[in-house]
Amino acid sequence: MRPSSTYRAALYMRLSKDDEGASESASISTQRKMLRNYAQENGFAIYDEYVDDGWSGTNFERPDFRRMIQDIESRKVNLIITKDLSRLGRDYIATGQYTEIYFPSKGVRYIAINDGYDSDSPYTDIAPFKNVVNEMYARDISRKIRSAFATKMQDGSYIGNFAPYGYRKDPTNKNHLIPDEKTAPIVQEIFQMAAKGSRPVEIAHHLNGKGVPSRSVYRRSRHPHLGAERRSDRSEWTSGAVTKLLGNIVYLGHIAQGKTTKVSFKSRTTIRNPRRDWIVVMNTHEPLIDQDTFDMARRRTQCRTCKKKGTFFNLFSGIARCADCGRNMSTVSTRKKGSPANLACGGYKLRGGRECSNHFIDYNHLYRIVLDTVREHTDEHGLSQDLLFRLIDRIEIGQGSYVRTAQGRVKRQTIRIHVRFSVQDSIKECLI
Repeated sequence: MRPSSTYRAALYMRLSKDDEGASESASISTQRKMLRNYAQENGFAIYDEYVDDGWSGTNFERPDFRRMIQDIESRKVNLIITKDLSRLGRDYIATGQYTEIYFPSKGVRYIAINDGYDSDSPYTDIAPFKNVVNEMYARDISRKIRSAFATKMQDGSYIGNFAPYGYRKDPTNKNHLIPDEKTAPIVQEIFQMAAKGSRPVEIAHHLNGKGVPSRSVYRRSRHPHLGAERRSDRSEWTSGAVTKLLGNIVYLGHIAQGKTTKVSFKSRTTIRNPRRDWIVVMNTHEPLIDQDTFDMARRRTQCRTCKKKGTFFNLFSGIARCADCGRNMSTVSTRKKGSPANLACGGYKLRGGRECSNHFIDYNHLYRIVLDTVREHTDEHGLSQDLLFRLIDRIEIGQGSYVRTAQGRVKRQTIRIHVRFSVQDSIKECLI
């Protein structure tokens, strides 16, 4: 066993909101005192302390945990001490990867005091079972929280982290919405303009011209503590933001919740639920808009929406990108005879010259480029159509890369617009 003086210890502390609260609490203080005493008694030099207060053990993107990992990578830390294994994490797979694989590969010793775990000890077989138990605890807590939230939603209680634009949370009841005296008039103005026939893009230009902060900017001003992952790069109103606001029944005094579901309690990924599965409760708070104004605004907005005509299908949707700004190319109308559309830079289309320049490509022209490129490779390298279809998920048109086939490797063509083929039917349609 190495001498104690050779260790540079990281004292890691974590507290979930489900345990105590969101601020640095007595529990964190207790952990800190325990870890410091243990390090002192065993002669371990403390390099730094890492505290994630209010973070779930199933989330390994915690700020101070990631900072500790960076210090391990920089070889500033070679010992980690926690109160118990659950402080490190409650996902038994991820926790096991750190304790069984990552820490040993970096020469890092790990000690969980209350669990009697020391990676330098040969008696660590109980750790995987403890990790499973810790995850079971997190799974049970998640199930109880979901059940409690479902009950609250059915009762008409608002459970969102932030109040919708135009409202704020009632100081006496965080699950009740009351009008925000600063933004409620703006919401009413938006609906009045829409009801009179103004398009969402015109409303957005009007608000930006008046210097009205966008929803994300206003939220950041009210909640300066928001982390980078909860912030939006949008600093102005857009037609999309206006359209979304105009369709929200919260401004009629109703609440629609349960719109999304988490894939797993261990994942932050969410899926959108069908509208029929939403939990809608009527007349839960003071409305900002009457029903007639709401219906008129929606009707005037929808009647100006362009409807697709014919059977045109954009094969390059989501896979053709602007070479200058990297945004998706989107279809726009064209006057060219025989052409179904142009593909224009989505950045310029959305935000104008501040985002990108005004450039586009004829849809049929791009189609021919792709078709000629695919045919060129199939002819040159003797690729059968069946073989091409088997490789289709791996084909990409880009700079300096290759596809390896039974006939050798095929260099991929370079064109100005980056096109990625991931849909087999798209290429089939090009070849047929």
